[in-house]
Amino acid sequence: MAAQPRIRWTPTQAGQEFDIDRKTIQKRLAAADIHPGTDDKYSTKQIASAVFGDIQGERLRKTREEADNLALRNAEMRGELVSVTLVKQMVSEIILANKQTVLASQLEQETKNEILANLEALGGIAWDKANKK
Repeated sequence: MAAQPRIRWTPTQAGQEFDIDRKTIQKRLAAADIHPGTDDKYSTKQIASAVFGDIQGERLRKTREEADNLALRNAEMRGELVSVTLVKQMVSEIILANKQTVLASQLEQETKNEILANLEALGGIAWDKANKK
């Protein structure tokens, strides 16, 4: 039996067949990084992936997320993770204690102001860096 030629689709043809706007098909193809062949058409598999989604890819993404969550829970149970809220609270308390010590000291006012400004900046800088990670 002779092999049947494979069906090739334009977004317009696929849109008509699946009752989906051509632009929607094109957006889904682009979002899935699916490109047409040299004939500027798509295979049935490519169109089906754009129309119905990629179940294999979704399963893989779900599996990766589950593995990541398990790894995080295990790291937390081993004591390898700390709460950002707790660290912020501790740093704030340390900065406050140092400010109080500086204010109560016999240092010259100019020196006190410099140290207090550095402590104030430390509180802001630390969280800016932590939020970028």
